[in-house]
Amino acid sequence: MIKLSILIAFTFLLLLSFLPSAKSQSVEFKNKDLEKKVDVLIGGKFFTAFIYPDNMEKQSLYPILSASGKTITRGFPLNPRPFERTDHPHHVGLWFNFGNVNGLDFWNNSFAIQSADKPNTVL
Repeated sequence: MIKLSILIAFTFLLLLSFLPSAKSQSVEFKNKDLEKKVDVLIGGKFFTAFIYPDNMEKQSLYPILSASGKTITRGFPLNPRPFERTDHPHHVGLWFNFGNVNGLDFWNNSFAIQSADKPNTVL
């Protein structure tokens, strides 16, 4: 439930920042548990997906499409494209993080933080 609340808040902030016309269009969320994502549609058109796969340490909005339907996020590492740079594999879509919280790095999408150091809460 908290995960969905974070998704909704984050998506609306993103919409207000990047898509002023979205204020007058309907916003729809399609939960896809088996794919571990929630699709976000604006005016019936795909805008982004809130993804939370098991092989990533953080949730992300990926991919993100412009109002014209052009993908504005890079493909690597989830969907590499020809001639695309393959650096920074932790840069997946759009996410919210901090580089140092009590000595732990929440910026990178790595499994470097030991389980014992992670909070026992489930979002």
